[in-house]
Amino acid sequence: MIRAGVFGSGEILENALELLRQHNGFLITGCYSGGSIVNKHSVIQHYLMPEGLISVSEALIITNNPGDFQDIIPLVLKSSRHLLIFPDYSLSFYQVDSMLKLAEEAGVVFYLHQDGIKEWMKDIAQKYCGKPEFIQVYSYINKLHLNQGNTIFNALYKAVTGVIKLNPINLRKFHTNLVPYCSPDPLMTNVRLEFENGTSANITINSFFERNDTKIEVFRNDCEAIIDPILMELSIVNKNPNSSRTFKNPSDEKTSVFSEGLDGFALRLFSPGLNTDPFESGIIAHKTATKIINKFIPYPVRSV
Repeated sequence: MIRAGVFGSGEILENALELLRQHNGFLITGCYSGGSIVNKHSVIQHYLMPEGLISVSEALIITNNPGDFQDIIPLVLKSSRHLLIFPDYSLSFYQVDSMLKLAEEAGVVFYLHQDGIKEWMKDIAQKYCGKPEFIQVYSYINKLHLNQGNTIFNALYKAVTGVIKLNPINLRKFHTNLVPYCSPDPLMTNVRLEFENGTSANITINSFFERNDTKIEVFRNDCEAIIDPILMELSIVNKNPNSSRTFKNPSDEKTSVFSEGLDGFALRLFSPGLNTDPFESGIIAHKTATKIINKFIPYPVRSV
């Protein structure tokens, strides 16, 4: 088992500790909340200083708000500890470049797990539709009832990283529409992406309507995959109607983002060759998404 320490805050950290306790691949060494109050898990060691947690761990996990731990991440990597981050746009592409260099020098696993699209959905879409010709993402964000993290920029981050997962190819160029640059609180945004393999994608985030919904459509000349990340449903529509079918979550229980990230992290720890691919490690997806967001409003963007 891998001795793992956890950085995070609030309810997300508490839920992550519970899921980590249930995972067969990890043994919890403790947690550091950076001043955030953690009411549950009194039996788990709570460290007041991050250095103490790093020293007793083989791997560290950042559950949320990674920008709040940007000074701690270099300490983790320089201490030759493996690192799993559940990222958002608070870490810029410049910072991730620096972190990646430290990880390569230390020879450790550096893995970013994004929540753009589930692995099983990606696998089915690629199996039936192969290389996509066009990807369309449309997300509604209810600004009247915003949950924590449910913003235009977080939705855009998820959308871009989901597109990269479906089409793991370098971006050739992108352009934005409908939103003035440096707008602090846009109601709508549209991004067009073009990739080196000829695939293009269109992403629209809309907060004018009181609803939360996302649809992802993957097109090929003879096939279309329609993905609903919220209902956990995927439909394959083929020119031959007898070949069309619908898939639902293959497991009886909904796999949380954190559990899926832990599984991916464990796989890379025991098969380190998987981490050498910047697409598989989530590095390219994060850098692409944060470069696009940086065009809207320069860093730092934590206050948005």
